[in-house]
Amino acid sequence: MIQIDGISDEAQELAEGRMQRKALLFIWFVIGLVGLAIFFYGRYQLTRARGSGTWPLIDGEIVTSRIEAHTSEEGTYQSANIEYRYQVDGKEFKSEVIVIGGHSYSAYGAVARYPQGQAVNVAYNPAKPHQAVLEQGVESTVPSNLRIG
Repeated sequence: MIQIDGISDEAQELAEGRMQRKALLFIWFVIGLVGLAIFFYGRYQLTRARGSGTWPLIDGEIVTSRIEAHTSEEGTYQSANIEYRYQVDGKEFKSEVIVIGGHSYSAYGAVARYPQGQAVNVAYNPAKPHQAVLEQGVESTVPSNLRIG
């Protein structure tokens, strides 16, 4: 048995193995926490989306409706910039949320659906009037057999 600084090779290997296991456990712990955070954020958004179905409606107007181009390493893509305004109890609010969770139609479809100057019905959260949507409820392209809840 060889000893270095009073510690045998076998003891050093055991210590290194324990350190590696601890490092792996820590990495899996962090991955698990990130997964839980994503899961609970998704549940929160789903609850908000479902809740928006009961929000009261108020008149609003589309103030911005345009296509914006974005360039990245993967290429160029377009997104819709839709902004609308509405008033609750005499106070004006603005929002860009069409539906909580996003929508399934293209940027061009969104701009065609909500042209600038168009009068719209806005659903707003009475407890937090700055939260509003143009389309109430849940929009999802996930097959129903894959949904949770």
